[in-house]
Formats: sequence, structure tokens, C-alpha cells
Amino acid sequence: MCAPLQYLELFQSGTVQCAFEEGYLGIQWYDSTTIGTPPIITFVKSVKGGSGYLSRDYDVYPNGSLIITNVTLHHERIFSVSFAASEDEPIKDWIIQVKSKVIKRCEDQPNVCLFVNNQLSSINCVVENVRPNVSLAWYQRISNHDQLLTAWSNVTASQGNTFTSLASLQLARELPLLSVFVCKVEDNKWLFNEDEAVAILEGQDVDPKDNPVKQYFEVNSEMTLSCNEGNVVIWKRSLDVDGQTEVILISINNLKNSVNQTYNQDYRLGSNGSLILHRPKWHHAESPNPPYIIIEGCTPPQSCVLEVKQEGNITCSVLGIRPEVELMWKSQYDKNDFSMSGQEVKANEREGSFDVFLSGNFKFGANFADEITLECLVVGSNADLFHMSTKVKLIPKFEESSDSEKEVPTVFLIVTILALVIIVTIAVLLVLFKVVRRKPRKQEGHNAEEAAPMMNFQIDDTERFIQESKTSYAVLYDAVQPIPYIKDRLFCVNRIYVEGGMEKLDDMKTLNLNWKPVESHNEILKQYYWMATMNTLTKKVLIQISHKFLVKICFKMQSFLLTTRSFCLPKNIAPQAHRLRLTGFNDSARDQYIYKAVAGNDRESAEVIKRKLQQNPVLGDLCQVPLFFVMFAHMTHESKELQTFKSVTSFFRYMISCFHSHSRNKIKDVNIQRKNEELERRHNELNKVAFEALSGDKQDIQWGSEILQKRLGEDFYDLYNHIGILVEEEVLENVPQSVVHMQYTKKVRFYHKLFCEWYAAHYIASVLSETNNISNSEREYEDMDKLLSNMDPFDLQYVYRFACGLNKSASDKIIRYLQESVKDQRFAALCFLEQVEQTDDITDAIKQMVSKPVKISADDSNLLQRSTLQILEFATKMQVPISCVHLNKSCDQFDKASFVLKSGLMLPKLLTVEKILIEIAQNGREPRTLGKDELTQIFNLGMDSQQLKELSFDGCLLPIPFPVDTIPAHMKSKEVKVTWRRYGYRLNLRSGDWKVDDPNTVSRLCSEMIEIRNEHSYLLQKCTIELLHNASKCNVSISDLWLINSFRTTDGVYIILRSKLRLACPSSVEKLWIQEDKNEITETSCLEIMKFVQQSKQIKELVFYRCLVPRFISPESIPTTMTSGSKKVSWNPKQQYYNLNVNSGRWFNQRSEKEMTDEEYADITSR
Repeated sequence: MCAPLQYLELFQSGTVQCAFEEGYLGIQWYDSTTIGTPPIITFVKSVKGGSGYLSRDYDVYPNGSLIITNVTLHHERIFSVSFAASEDEPIKDWIIQVKSKVIKRCEDQPNVCLFVNNQLSSINCVVENVRPNVSLAWYQRISNHDQLLTAWSNVTASQGNTFTSLASLQLARELPLLSVFVCKVEDNKWLFNEDEAVAILEGQDVDPKDNPVKQYFEVNSEMTLSCNEGNVVIWKRSLDVDGQTEVILISINNLKNSVNQTYNQDYRLGSNGSLILHRPKWHHAESPNPPYIIIEGCTPPQSCVLEVKQEGNITCSVLGIRPEVELMWKSQYDKNDFSMSGQEVKANEREGSFDVFLSGNFKFGANFADEITLECLVVGSNADLFHMSTKVKLIPKFEESSDSEKEVPTVFLIVTILALVIIVTIAVLLVLFKVVRRKPRKQEGHNAEEAAPMMNFQIDDTERFIQESKTSYAVLYDAVQPIPYIKDRLFCVNRIYVEGGMEKLDDMKTLNLNWKPVESHNEILKQYYWMATMNTLTKKVLIQISHKFLVKICFKMQSFLLTTRSFCLPKNIAPQAHRLRLTGFNDSARDQYIYKAVAGNDRESAEVIKRKLQQNPVLGDLCQVPLFFVMFAHMTHESKELQTFKSVTSFFRYMISCFHSHSRNKIKDVNIQRKNEELERRHNELNKVAFEALSGDKQDIQWGSEILQKRLGEDFYDLYNHIGILVEEEVLENVPQSVVHMQYTKKVRFYHKLFCEWYAAHYIASVLSETNNISNSEREYEDMDKLLSNMDPFDLQYVYRFACGLNKSASDKIIRYLQESVKDQRFAALCFLEQVEQTDDITDAIKQMVSKPVKISADDSNLLQRSTLQILEFATKMQVPISCVHLNKSCDQFDKASFVLKSGLMLPKLLTVEKILIEIAQNGREPRTLGKDELTQIFNLGMDSQQLKELSFDGCLLPIPFPVDTIPAHMKSKEVKVTWRRYGYRLNLRSGDWKVDDPNTVSRLCSEMIEIRNEHSYLLQKCTIELLHNASKCNVSISDLWLINSFRTTDGVYIILRSKLRLACPSSVEKLWIQEDKNEITETSCLEIMKFVQQSKQIKELVFYRCLVPRFISPESIPTTMTSGSKKVSWNPKQQYYNLNVNSGRWFNQRSEKEMTDEEYADITSR
């Protein structure tokens, strides 16, 4: 419950983490392990106490974690906690070693450390691992002198007889705009090249956009921004509209040696603190935010389709752009078909940038029946700066003509109305005359009811359709028979009906799919008023009865797409499309059915049935079919002594025997009973019929009643039809040779396809058991293939499983055949389990299967995935430990309840798994990033297993640093190992840092080309930088590091990428490539890059690739370390290598070893 070693930060509030489940009796914390020491804080029955609590030095969280108000070196000791869950349970103790740590906030800054006062309480200065020890002191630099400050200091001995010195300065609450603090070494200064460190503290947050002063500049001409003279000057620039800033230059003039620190090589310091931009380019302008053109009504970056009226207005905009641009609507259609008019541009200035809006009126031609594409694009003088455009498809949806358009001349209207009145009057008189003539006379002895009309002709067609449908439905569903062989146990549909799961996609325009449950079919068919008054069940029947009516009339203008692969939707589906999905007969629906239909709302009885289902793990997949789940549930309720089944064969055999025994029990005639017993055993012909049906090309499992009766025999046919294995029904068919084409014919089928598979399996088992074992495996496979060539195991898996369970000899042959044809052991393993009779034997077989990693691959067929899931479900229900489950690119959706495979299948709860490896498929050019919500769901799903030891990720990008709030507390307490196989890292669950766990993986990655491309995402670049940092720490050689169009500038210590990430020079890099396509790298930048690479102890070569460098580099400025040994500086502008002569500063051809001529350089620069 408590980690034995925990680190806390000095001079901050700290927490000694524990994770006790709430509801416990009490805990007591001690700052010693000595017996008799009073507790510093108690928390008993939710009441806090103790000396530490009263002094407010300590507090405690509800989960038992200890809060230390202000951590000092006094708290670097052993703490202990006593925990009592209840009065009846024994007290448990935990020992925790607490150590302090200093957070180094600025160790990567070269000369000056800049702090922004975001509620800092102190700044710390530390020198580690020196001998002899040194003393540190803090000073404040004011004008030309330093003022000593009161600071807390400490010297501790480290391993190896070295010392670590610390000086901590407590900061005042209110400070001036800028303060300069200096940490100095007081003694033994000879140990250091620099005996002081400078820290600048901003006492106030300053936004560069506050009170802006406009200044225009000329491209490629020097620009100077003046500043009032001061001892300390900091230049910043705004990065975006969110207030983020970047420090570009710091100057301190009151030091004994003035410091000018530049963070962006585009800028330099002028006199009196002014800022000089040497050759300003357009990239010093400001890009829009967001970086695309917005069209009203669309959600970028998805393709946009809008349904519009014949006439309307459309608007596009670009926000936060500088300089101001112009927008234009563009279309390529004939003016007679489509026109745009009244285009109006409006620009609003906002904090130095512009929001530009363009609106226009469109109009479709009267006969236009197509869709058109409009493009909003940047035009005008600044169009070359921002190459942006956004397209939208407009689909016209014309409305009915207005009343004004239907106006007709008044005279014509009056004439028409009079004519209609005359016609109606004549028609009414004729009808009355005929009715009077046909009215029957009263006759004696006649029943008045016989003279009444059989149908009420006053009901319109719609109401009559509804009434007749309801009547037919009531007859069909007023006596539902859940178990076919129990015909005297009937149910009304309202008693057993369970609403199936259906969800609708709430918003197609968002990136995250938001599925919401469909509460009623009214949500789908609400536009049809005659559906609104019906209950859900009636609507379902109506949908089936009136399918043609709905599709041909109501939904005539709609397109429908039915798919079982929701991950593979056509890309051209418009965002306005409506999507529905079935969630299946899940655990919730099963529980509801058991409680409502079987147990009669009796909770206890329902739990008994659910336990029986749990005790039969082999039925898990079979009971996903609602029909068989319902049968099993009712059979369990009827028979309290229902056995536990070892295989699906044993369950089906038991179920068939129930069909026959229930029928026999109702027959009192002994002779008929014996006859039926004989017919029960003699089903060879039915076996053959079933096999022929399933092995045919079309799998036709429906026969004419007379044909099948003649083939099986009348007695056999009547018996199997009576008990429910066969079902007769009348089917409306087209009979072309008859006078009446549409006729009802009597057809017969199996109650369910699985019954057909059961009897077909009998035929296969019989044929294979009668054939002798063939020593020649190829001959055996050929004979098996002739028999089973049309029996696809992916579609008919239960035929094979039943056949294996029915006959041992047949089982051996089938398993060998499957191993050869399916090329996978998992389905063959399921067939093998059908022959295992003892529970212990099944457990042993399952243990053997899951003792090795169980892999579920995206390339696996649906059959193999289902087989694997069944094996995992067996193991879970039998409490067999699963060594590892490897989701090999087969899962990229993580539901709250389960891992969802791309095939749509869902993993069972992995309650006994020890390791989960999730390998994510790459969708585009770089690995997919797992977000915070997905990681939370993965962790929660993994922690369903009490035996989980490791959770591993591969093929994806994870956050750096990792958000520790996504990690469950009990996962931390169990110290579950979380690894990132892509980089060979292991996660520190407390800090969120990634540490190297597998140096071999780091070595392998660094032996290949490592790239940092400009098009790489921010996270991918960050991951690469972290890899380089870890490789340096592990002293792993980095063969090639290639910066492809990602280099922005360098200060000689760090390379700043265009993403604004900082790259420290890896100490083990051997070759650095700087690729800047057709861009120029100045002499200053070249020299700074040389200074950068000289930090590597293993550097061999620096290559400038596909870029322009100076013709001459001053040899006096080249770092001395680059002139010694075998280090080399190369330039490859285009299929030609040049080496830099460090003595002369000139380039020499690598092949001819001749100096580059002016003509060669001019030719290169002109390309």
C-alpha cells in the first residue's frame, strides 16, 4: 500500500504516498520506528488528531497518505504507518524511507538563468560531487556592487568521498520588475572555471503585446528596435495569440564581465540595449491561428459538404494574421448555372494582427441539379506569404415554389372552382341514387349481422394498414415459445422482450466519435406521423412487413449502406450522413432477460442462472447467439441439477436429448415410445441431408415439405417436426409455370442453422471413423479435402468442433487437416478441447495454451480471433494465469468495458493476465499518439486483473513526461511495470519520467539513421530528443543524426529547432547532418554549429547537405577541437562533396582534392 522509498522536494509541501481503500477503521503515522514513540498524526473513524496535526506540521489524506506542510532536511528519515481495516482484522505496518531532493530548474542554461515569478517561493543553487567541499552564498547585484543575502545552506557527504553543497534563497513576495541574483563559490574557487552563476527573476509577468508600438520594416534591410538604457535588458517576442512568449536576448551590463546571451541568431544587441534584426524576412510576420481558412458551417480539417437553399449567403475567414490579406471566393461554373455576387471583405485589427472576413451571396440556376465546389483563397499583394485555401461542396436543396409563384389569374381561378363544385355535386347524386337502388329489402330469418359490411371503408389506407399489421402481430407474438420442445410453456412477448442495443453517432463533425444510445425507434422514423403512436415492437414488425413501402416511397431519395466493418467506411461519405450501429446481445441485455423473462424478477434465481453460465465457460461463444442463450437460461431454470458441460458437443448432445425426452414423457403408449426412441437414434439420412446442404455452393438449408418427407420417411419427419428440430412454414413464392404466379408453398427448415451443423457433423464423423488410418499424410489430406473442401471452417466452425467431439478417430484426422489447411494452432486447439472429458484435463490443456504469449493479430481471420478469445475466456473462468496477451495491431479502440478489436470483436475481461502488450498500427507517416483519455481506459482495463505485472506499449507515441494523474493509485501501489518497447523505456509511476530499461533497444535505434524532420509532430521530435539524451547517458554511440529542414538557429550550446524545441548535443554522436533545402546558412551559424558538435566526444564528421554555405569561413574562428584529429566538415550541395580545409577556411573537392573555384560556387548558388 506504501512505496518503501519516496523522494520529496525541499521547502515545498510534500506527500508520502499510500493507497488504502476508504472505509477503514483508522491509521497512525510515526516519524520513528522506536517502540513507544507517540504518533505524529492519527486518523481514526474519520477524526484527525496528534501533535503534528495540532501544530499544523502534518495532515493526512482520506486514502491515508501523509502530508508534510514544509519539507526540510529534518524529514529525511524513516516514517512508519499502522493501518487497521476493521476492529476484527489485525493491524498492518508499513515502513517508508523519505529522502529529500532539490529541483534543478535551470541546469540547462549556459550563462544566465531566467525565472518568471509564477509564485516561486525559493531558488536553489547546488554543486554536486566535488572534493574538497565548497560553501555557497547568494548575493543580489545592485548597480556596481553585490549585496550579501541571508540564505539557507548545507553540505552533505556523497558516495565516493565527495560532497554536495546547497544554498537556498527564500524570495520576497513582492519584487521589482527585474532582479539579478548571483550564487557565488566562497572557497576553493580554483575548482571552477566559473565561480558564480547568475539568475534573473521577473517579478511581474510582462506581455510583449501590452502597449505595442508599431514599427514597419523593409525586407532585407536592417531593422533596429530601440530601448531605454538599463543595466538589465530582456527582449522577448510573442509566439501566438495565447500569450506565449520567447526570450530572444538577455543583456546584463553591471557584472564584472558583461553578459550578452542570444537565444535566436536572427537578432543581435545594439547600443543602449536596442535590438537589431539584420535581414528581416517575411517569416518574421505572424501566421494565422488556426493555420487555415475557416468556412462558416464547416469543421476543418475534415472535408466539408453543405446542403443549401437555392439562394443564400456564405462566409469564410482567417484569424490572427499579419500582414493583412485579401480573400476571394472562386468557382468554375457557368454564370447561367451558378453565380456569386456581393462579395464583401471586412478586416478587424486585434493586438497587431488582423481577422479577415469575406461574405458573398450565391444563387443556383432554376434547372441546376448538380453539386458545386467553392474555394476561398488568399489573394492580393500578400498572397505569396500565405498559400492557403479551403474548399466546400454546396448541394442545392430547392424548396417548393412559394404561393406568389403559383398565382394564377383571378378569373381563371373562379371558373375552376365553379367547375369543381358542379362535378362534385353530380357525383354525389349518382352515388346516392345507386345506393338507394342496391339497398337490400328486409327478409325474415336473415341475421342483421350478415348484412353488415366485413370491412369499414371509412378507415383510410394508412389506418387500415396499421390495424391489420397490429392484428397479425398480436397473433404471432402473443404465444412465444422460448424452448421449442416445450410447447405448453408459452409467453407473451411483453414479458420476455428485451430492448436490443442500438447507438447513433451524435456528431460526425468532431474528430472523437461520440456514440449515444437510441432510446426509441421514434428517433429514426419520427418524420412519419403514422409511426409515432406505435410501440417499439409493432414498429419492428411494420418495418419488416413494409420494407418495400419504406424504401420505395418514404426513403426514396435516401442512400443506405450496411456494413459489418465500421472501421472501413468509404471516405466519400459526407459529414451530414447519419450513422447507426447495433451493440449486440451484450452482458447487460442477457442479465435483463434472465431477470425479467426467466426468473420472474427474482434476484436470487437470476443469480443462480448467471452462476451456472459462469460455470460453463465453453458456452461463452455459443451463448452470444440470443436463441441459444435463451434456451440455456430456461433449461437451467427448469432443471436445478443441470450439469457443467465440458464442451459444446456435450451441451448440444444434452439439448437434443431434452428435445426427445420431453416429447416421450408426454406419450403414454409404450409402443409409440419405443418407436420414437428408435427414430431418435436412426437419423443417418438426416445427417446426409444436412451435410449435402452445407457442403453445397449456396448452402441451401430449406426444403420443400413433400420432398423432405419422402426422403426421411413420414414417421421420422413428423416426429422431428413435432419436437421442434424441424420447423414448417408457409412461404410466398413465384411459380412461373402456374396460372397464379404468386403462391404459398410449405417449406421446412431446421430450427436454427446450428442444428443443421450438428447433424452434418454426425455424417462427417461417421465417414471418417469408417475409413482406415492412412500412413501417407499427403493421401490422407487429399481424401479429407475431397470431403471437406466446401466446408469452410471460418463459416462452419461448429461442424468441425461437433465432429471432433462425436468421435475420437475422426477428431485426430480433423485436427491434422486443420493444422495443414488453416495454418494456425488456435482453432485446432478448440477442436482438441471437444475430446477432453475431465475438468482437470481441460485446465491442463488451457494452461499449456496460455503459458506462452497469446497473440491476436490484425491479419488473423475472424475465426482465429474468435478462437483466441474463447481460449482466453476459458482461462479466465478457470482462474488459469495468462502469461501474456499481445494485441498485434489488432486493437485501436478502447471502450470503458473492454478492448475492441478492429474486427468488432471485444476481448473478455482479462482477470488472470500477467502481461498485456499493445502494439498500435501506424496510420500515416508517423506512429499514432495515445491520448490521456485512452491511456486512462487502458490502465483501468488492465487493472481488472489482480495478477497484472506488466503493461507494455509498442508502435505508438506516448506523452513525455507522462501524466501521472492517469495512473490509478492501486497500479502505483502494486508497482505494475509500464514499458515503451519502441524506445526500450520503463515508466516511473511516481514522477512520470521514462527511464532506459533495455539498452539494447537504444543501441539498435542509434545504430540506424535518426531523423528530426520539420514535418514531424512536436511529440515525435520530443521523443527523438529524449532518445538522444538517453543514448548519451548510457554512452551509446549514435552513428548518424540528421536534421532535415528542422534547424532554426543555434547558440553553440543548443540547437533550436523550428518547433522551438531545444536540442542539446549528444555526447556520443558520430556524424551530424544539417539539411536545409535551398536555404542559406550564414558563416556565424556555421561556426556556432561547429561549436555545438565539438561537445560530442565521438564526433567524426559534420555535414551541410543540400543548403548554401559561405564560400569562405574564417579559419581563426573555427573551434580548435574541430581542427584536431580526424574530425571533418563536409558540404554536399548537390551530388558533389566538398571538405573544409580548417587551416585555410576554403572548400576542396572530395574526389579531385582541388580547391573550389569561384565559378563552381557561382554555379551552385545559381541553382
